[in-house]
Amino acid sequence: EEHLDLLQKLYVELDEPDGMAGISAIKKSPPTLSEQILAYESIGQLSDASVCYDRAIQLEPGELRHRKGVLRCRLALGELSSALFLANSMVADRPSWRSHLNAFRVEATWKLGQWDKLQNCLKAEEVTRDWNVGLGRLLLAVKHRAEEDFTTQLQVVRNNLMGPLSAASMEVGSYHRGYEYILRLHMLSELEEGAKVLLDFPRSPPSVGDHL
Repeated sequence: EEHLDLLQKLYVELDEPDGMAGISAIKKSPPTLSEQILAYESIGQLSDASVCYDRAIQLEPGELRHRKGVLRCRLALGELSSALFLANSMVADRPSWRSHLNAFRVEATWKLGQWDKLQNCLKAEEVTRDWNVGLGRLLLAVKHRAEEDFTTQLQVVRNNLMGPLSAASMEVGSYHRGYEYILRLHMLSELEEGAKVLLDFPRSPPSVGDHL
């Protein structure tokens, strides 16, 4: 069944839940915990995936990928307070994980509108291309009416998106691959327009994101 395992991983990368379901149906051996997680995530059953991650953490408490997995699920499910509490507990338990888990805390705090906690989390964040960290910095700049910080960070976040978008445009099925980055560029344009209207921030020169 080794070739089925390879096919299953391929279908995950291609975002093909039907292929995942087909492979699971013909495999003779019961699915491993990792395979169950992949299957649940591929079809959007994140509550079930989260339960599997919890079990995986019990079996392998030192595996950081399980911690990241359960946090991704909780945030995607909108369980923001739970995700923040869990991430804080993980960091408190293992401070060496801070750099790996801090982006999850940033995402939870800006979505919850907990600006003081967001500021504390961002202080611990080094230079990173993480989308949620960049967005958290932008929102905090708006909150503090920090026009210069907002303009600078807006350009940084846009530049971080353009590299992956340009690479995706060279691939087969480029629109599907690049959709996430196109959507994020549009979000930045909406955020910039909102800052301009509500806080009288000046608008930056037109960018790719303004036309998508």
